Amino acid sequence: MTPVLSPSSRAEQVFNDRHIAGRSVVEKVFGLLKSRFRYLHKSGGCLLLKPTKACKVAEACTRLYHFCLDKRVPLAEQDVSLENEVNDNYICQIPPNRNGSDSRQSLINLFL
Repeated sequence: MTPVLSPSSRAEQVFNDRHIAGRSVVEKVFGLLKSRFRYLHKSGGCLLLKPTKACKVAEACTRLYHFCLDKRVPLAEQDVSLENEVNDNYICQIPPNRNGSDSRQSLINLFL
């Protein structure tokens, strides 16, 4: 789901603000997961899996990440720094979808 390109109401602006805040949290979490599980990073920010399988991989990595924290497993030394990698935020852009726009508007109407 994407933010509203040109918000025309207070509800759409609130949606955009909340979308930005939520995305920031998700990006931080994926940054932590990518630093421990290089499989997630090698794909350039886009798991080349079906969405259901990608969700299972993300959940498994999250559970393993917390297990490693609990057991105080240190991060392995990495040969390549994540900061030197290409910004992968725009690699997996999906063209706008009318169904997605309708779903977003339904959420705005329902909750805001």
